[in-house]
Amino acid sequence: MTIGLSAPHAKAALFDPTKGTWMTLPAMKSARAAASVARLPDERVLLMGGFKGSLLAPKATSAVESYVPATKSFRLEVPLPTPIGGASPMELATGQALFLGGLGGVLPAPLDSALLFFPR
Repeated sequence: MTIGLSAPHAKAALFDPTKGTWMTLPAMKSARAAASVARLPDERVLLMGGFKGSLLAPKATSAVESYVPATKSFRLEVPLPTPIGGASPMELATGQALFLGGLGGVLPAPLDSALLFFPR
């Protein structure tokens, strides 16, 4: 899955490595740029945080959603306790997803945070 890394938007696409083709997905629930992405054991793809606003005035978001391949749709998840963009994701053997650092605030500043996502 890929998401926008420029101006925030809700577009998404899925790459099929067996066919070497891209498939356009339905729009995400929340427009954003630079979201952190992790694959969950149940095949969902988790999108956490990112930035909204403009390129000159980015603002971190607390939006979290997942792409559900079985229904080819996005669904909202529990929002982050604080807005974060650009965190480093890690998929853990426990089935959880760990997100480290990132940027937060209206004028994004480095964060020393660690967030753990528990799939439901």
